[in-house]
Amino acid sequence: MNASGDFQVITGPGTRVVKTGMGFAVGAASTGGGSFKHPWRPFLTISGIKFDAGVVNGLTPVIATGDGSIPMSGDPAAGQTQPTLPLDASVADPATLESWACLEVTPKSNGTLDNTCLIQIVHRNSPFSTNPLIGRQPLALIIWANQKPGQVFAQIRR
Repeated sequence: MNASGDFQVITGPGTRVVKTGMGFAVGAASTGGGSFKHPWRPFLTISGIKFDAGVVNGLTPVIATGDGSIPMSGDPAAGQTQPTLPLDASVADPATLESWACLEVTPKSNGTLDNTCLIQIVHRNSPFSTNPLIGRQPLALIIWANQKPGQVFAQIRR
């Protein structure tokens, strides 16, 4: 958390956080090269989406899977590899065939974050949270075709 009490998304090399009228947007700074590994980059797999690991205020988000909530980087001590965010076609907006993979943060009542707070990556039908107690940052736009995810677009660009 910064001096003004706002949450601070910690980004990796080559990324930047920009404050906009609607909150914060995470973007990428030019690296001078073609591609580089950066936090939050999505990869569409046969069973869902995987992400390059990122942190929020030094805390690792979890991904809810059929095996429970697993840190997005995996948990080698528990024998868990990097989890995949499961995708469900019923979540997609039927008019636009879009759904979103989002980072959701539920802070403590005083607005701070610690390891007891829920920081998770979820699959939603909107990039916006209507709950004032939950912060939501879209990580990936998913376009659906024939009840299957056809394309994924990173919302945090390099």
